Amino acid sequence: MEMEDLPRSLLIVGGGSIALEFSQLFARLGVEVTILYRGPRLAANLEPEISEEIYRVLESEGITLLANTHIRSAGSEDGSAYLAVETEKVTARYSAHRILVATGRAPNTDMLDLEKTGIQTDKKGFIAVDEGFQTNVKGIWAIGDVIGGMMFTHKAWHDALLLSGYLLRGEEIRSSDRLIPFAVFTEPEIAGAGLSENGAVEAGYPVKVQRFSFSHQKRAMAIGKTAGFVKLVLDEKSGRILGAHLIGPEAGELIHELIVAMHCGTTVYDLQEMMHVHPSISEAINSVALSS
Repeated sequence: MEMEDLPRSLLIVGGGSIALEFSQLFARLGVEVTILYRGPRLAANLEPEISEEIYRVLESEGITLLANTHIRSAGSEDGSAYLAVETEKVTARYSAHRILVATGRAPNTDMLDLEKTGIQTDKKGFIAVDEGFQTNVKGIWAIGDVIGGMMFTHKAWHDALLLSGYLLRGEEIRSSDRLIPFAVFTEPEIAGAGLSENGAVEAGYPVKVQRFSFSHQKRAMAIGKTAGFVKLVLDEKSGRILGAHLIGPEAGELIHELIVAMHCGTTVYDLQEMMHVHPSISEAINSVALSS
């Protein structure tokens, strides 16, 4: 974001949220963009249907997407950068003006002199903590990105909220019970919270899935942003919402109503009875609850 000049072309290594956001940003600024990712599916942490939808969107914007790629080497030559890549079928070399590595983040805990305290880290360098953020050294806690997991600003803020409640008021910390939402700020936006469909099945729930497409949503039609859908993962017996996953207009805002619903134990039947202003994007929540 601090570059003074746009690259003519860009290779992005990785298929996660950073790769999605920056590929679309640079492509819309006129840069020739290629994404190379290791697995068979783009954005593998998302629901499969959402991965497929954002793949179609990015491909339609001229972005080249290369799955099952393994980077063997990187270098520069004649003012360009290159990657030597091996796929299931061929070994190839891709060149571009710049390379963006979007394969995750490594902690800089090596700068904290942790060996002087005896604080333990995991194999990747993240500080090991228990459910109450306590390190292995009594009286020293760690929160935020330094402990790994979902490295979001809002999650780090909530870590601090929980830890301050414990330190100042003696409140119990149960960090593993939290609903931690996420959003990917592509267009259309992507957001989610709670269990995935596969996660709910693996947890032993009798799962029911309900979807509603924005192509049938009146406000989305009016503003010309009909790509995407809302997906609810439900406990079929109780109607409780186990997970919510969205791709579409204002997904990063819509997810918050569903977070409240999940946090409060609201069922899909309650959502069916809740009126939403017409015409608004939020009507999609009522519509997905009424779908079958």
